[in-house]
Amino acid sequence: GIATCFNTKDGDAVFGPVRIRNASECFASPVYGDGKIYVAAENGNIVVLRDADEIEVLAVNDMGSPVLGSPAIADGALFVRTRAALMRLEDSQVSLRTR
Repeated sequence: GIATCFNTKDGDAVFGPVRIRNASECFASPVYGDGKIYVAAENGNIVVLRDADEIEVLAVNDMGSPVLGSPAIADGALFVRTRAALMRLEDSQVSLRTR
């Protein structure tokens, strides 16, 4: 996947385009929650990026099967549909919230 960040006030590029490491082709839209951007990749990885002025990978999570659809955030959990399963991912220490 390729990431580019733009300033919403003036449209100027903040960074990018830059390749997101550990993410192959991305067909799903990224989702935002709790200061993080979740990027689902066809190779089965969910790459977690910090919401910042430069690209920073916080985590890479292997779902074990390709992820082609966009993850969803609800009730403090991340829902991910792979080719093999529908997963609800949550951490009792972390609350996923949208803005």
